[in-house]
Amino acid sequence: MSTERSSNQAPVMRFRDYPVEIAVWQEQRHDEKSGKDFTASSFKLSKSFKTDKTKSGYDQRDITLYPDDMLRVIALLQAAYNFAVIQVKSSSET
Repeated sequence: MSTERSSNQAPVMRFRDYPVEIAVWQEQRHDEKSGKDFTASSFKLSKSFKTDKTKSGYDQRDITLYPDDMLRVIALLQAAYNFAVIQVKSSSET
């Protein structure tokens, strides 16, 4: 069972809050062992930023995530935000 997606396949959904985007790909698959069909999902997290290194003046970094990664990433982002913003803000107010 392959987890690679076709490079010409468009995502089924995009969520954007510039400069960050999450694209969702889904593909119908068949599990030979169970005989059941299922939907496999993957996600691409992208961030665009200005740079002097490209002709357009912008560049983009991408990482691919799978469903097992998503909750870990959410938890880590929340922890980092709490540390960097919430904790710093509360300590500066006291």
